[in-house]
This record gives sequence, C-alpha cells and structure tokens, in this order.
Amino acid sequence: MQIPERRCKDCGFLSQRLMLGGIPHGFIGVEEDARRTGKFPTRSEVVILDENPSTPVPNAQPAPICFVRAIDLGLDSQNAPGDIKAYRIAVGDQNTEITQDEINRHVINCGRRCASFVQWNPGLTPKEHLKMVNLQEERQWREDRLREDKEWRDKVDKRDAWYRRIELVILALTLIAVILVSQFQNSPTIIVQPSGAFMQSTPDTQDVQPEATP
Repeated sequence: MQIPERRCKDCGFLSQRLMLGGIPHGFIGVEEDARRTGKFPTRSEVVILDENPSTPVPNAQPAPICFVRAIDLGLDSQNAPGDIKAYRIAVGDQNTEITQDEINRHVINCGRRCASFVQWNPGLTPKEHLKMVNLQEERQWREDRLREDKEWRDKVDKRDAWYRRIELVILALTLIAVILVSQFQNSPTIIVQPSGAFMQSTPDTQDVQPEATP
C-alpha cells in the first residue's frame, strides 16, 4: 500500500531540540504559531511552570527536528536555502536574504511519504504522541493475534469435522459388513448332490431268466 504524502507541519513528532551547555537536553513540541509561521521560539520564550530560578535553563534550537528520527530535518534545513533561491529566481524575486523562519517553513511544509507520520494533537508532547502510537500498535497487534488465533481454530474445527465424518463413514461401512457376515453365517445350508450317470441294478429289477425244463 502506497504511503500518502504528508507534511511535518501536521505531525505530532515535529520537535525542537533542547541544549544545555552545548549538550543535548531533550525535546519540546512545536506549537501552532510556530508551525504556521516557522518562527521557532528559544527556550527563554517558552513558559516554564514551577521552575527553580537557580536551575540552568536549556535553550531550544530554533530549527525543526523529528522526534523519532524518521527524517533528517537538519540535512533538509541545510539544503533549504538553495531550494528557496531557486524558487525565487523562477518567480523573478531578486531578494537574496533568507531567514531561519523561511527555512523552517520550507522544511516543515515539504510533502513527504513518511511511514512514521502521526497526526498532531495539540496539547500532547512528542513523547506522548509516541506513547499513543505504541499503544495503538500494541492494540492492533493484539487484535491481529486474536484474529489469527480464531482463523486457526476455525481451520482446526473444520479439519476435525472432516475427520469425524470420515470416521462415521468408516463405522457405518464396518457395521454393514458385520451385519452381512452375520446374516450369511446364520442362513440354512443347502447341499446339492450330483445325479448319477446310471442307476445301479437291484435284485428286484434284475432280469429273471426262465428256468430250463428237464
């Protein structure tokens, strides 16, 4: 099945990387305004609730990144200026200045056929989107296993039913054979004697010769 074309702008995995002292420090999701304008805020512009003022605050890189690494958006950001310039030349725009916001808009609005795309739900973090996807995949896996198990049991039931029909046919044929043999054994015996080729003479039937007279 062909994967439909999507945009990172609409994906729940669109993120910004947090950096603390030059070291990656996690991710934050991209809000609606940034998705629309391409102006990604730094960490200082993001409201933090109940934060200890003495704790170092990580900064957010003002560029998009995919939370699940499905697409290398950093590489796309490097290539975006050339694409933007080519487009401007094609439409006769002589402006050579390219802002980070323009690069961000270009990157997140490009059509992509991404198998990891998940529809963005405002209010959910990228991590929560991933958890939701994992739960859906687990639920789908369980449903698939139940369906496969039912199909297997149905196949076994059909096979067993066929074997039972064969056993019944064999049993019926065996009973018929037993009945026929029993009837044959209980029937009266008829002895047929062959007829003689000639009859044996008896004294009663022998020819009486006339006695000679003296």
